[in-house]
Amino acid sequence: AASAIGDAVGAARKARVTLAGRYRTSWSSEAIVNSRGLYHAEESTWAQYTNTAMTDDSSGWATSAARSVSDVDVGATVDSAIQKAKTGEAPRDVEPGAYTVILEPNATYDLISTFFGVLDAKAAHEGRSCLSGKEGETVAGENITIASVPTHPDVGLSATIEAGLPAPEVKWIDRGKLANLRYSRYWASEKDHAVTQPVNFVMDGGKGSVDDLIASTERGILVTRFWYIRFVDPMTFLLTGMTRDGLFWVEDGEVRHGITNLRFNESPLSVLANVEAMSAPARVGSPAMVPALKVGNFRFTSG
Repeated sequence: AASAIGDAVGAARKARVTLAGRYRTSWSSEAIVNSRGLYHAEESTWAQYTNTAMTDDSSGWATSAARSVSDVDVGATVDSAIQKAKTGEAPRDVEPGAYTVILEPNATYDLISTFFGVLDAKAAHEGRSCLSGKEGETVAGENITIASVPTHPDVGLSATIEAGLPAPEVKWIDRGKLANLRYSRYWASEKDHAVTQPVNFVMDGGKGSVDDLIASTERGILVTRFWYIRFVDPMTFLLTGMTRDGLFWVEDGEVRHGITNLRFNESPLSVLANVEAMSAPARVGSPAMVPALKVGNFRFTSG
């Protein structure tokens, strides 16, 4: 890892950008035993390299994460951040409005993972949720399936949920329909329902890459990632937030230039209803596999 970081710093110096980042590794071991015969023990590992490259008026960000250090690609990560920072120099303004956007996998996860925060079954059944009365109903496009898969080879970090219960594989959205909500042990007992809790985030995708989505776009905006995402209206799942570290104008299938950051007001459910195309799923910094998304009518409200 130290050698790889040295190479990354060297690449940044050669490109004349400022580089900041971190490389972290983790190992955990957990055992659960009780007097009624329960026994479970497991170990897990995780490694992640993240960096931001900066010029005087632009920045580029990238990350690589995996369960093994050998699968973390520092070279490709620093090259991506540098390329974004260089391409984004002298950014131009665009008018707020509705645009076709290409969300890179990390931007997809930043936005869509907030869905787990509104999944609580008790809140939905008591009328306190944007998902109240929607179990079994269509909440996204037919091309959307989101699940938790404890045994996933790349992101399956835990085999248990609360109190040592086996972590189930759960489809939350299945081909556009809300297939399951998150049931705690208490609410599952109240409703005679299985306990369902997320342990990771696995979203089905398409084929190809971000570049393929760019090539298919006549006019649009490429988003590296979001930050400072906040609820505007929990009952409609309306969120606001900002783009960060790489926002680009796409025209005639090519990235043309950087643009200044924009604020959005959008509901993830609206986004999932307007997905026109997806890349193959990719591993992101959190325990998740998600695709890049090409989304129509994504609403930016201000600069």
